Amino acid sequence: HFAQRDEFGWEKMLQKFRGYIVEVMISDTGRFDAPEMGDEWGYPGEEVLVRPATTFMYFEDFLTLLESPSLNETFYIEYQSVKQFLGEEMEKMIKLPQEILDLKLKPHSTSLWISKGGTTSTLHYDDQENFLCQVRGHKEVILFPMSDYDNL
Repeated sequence: HFAQRDEFGWEKMLQKFRGYIVEVMISDTGRFDAPEMGDEWGYPGEEVLVRPATTFMYFEDFLTLLESPSLNETFYIEYQSVKQFLGEEMEKMIKLPQEILDLKLKPHSTSLWISKGGTTSTLHYDDQENFLCQVRGHKEVILFPMSDYDNL
């Protein structure tokens, strides 16, 4: 099964991935994609998708920012390719449950999201099937049937 929960604690993650460079998104609202009217962005009267600032930093620095109580910004690793950014050691930690393996599905990619919480995402759909594994904390996910697509 999946790696032991304590393998994903901050201390263990820091020991294993301290010097790895990761892509980090920064938001002052906790939202990481949102439709807005495009007037401010040079598209008057049109709706645009706004994404927050992105930077690259050492994984150790990212964890330090997550633990800082004095910062108002939210720091978030999202859509992080495990293989590209954290390598084979992280890939080995992520083992699909037998029930998924029994379906003979082969993962196209493995992505990682890490935050200290408080992040939101707008209503969206994904083109591929997904398997979500929440290691710590909680997440609310609302699923709608495909038959509701035109109503959303």
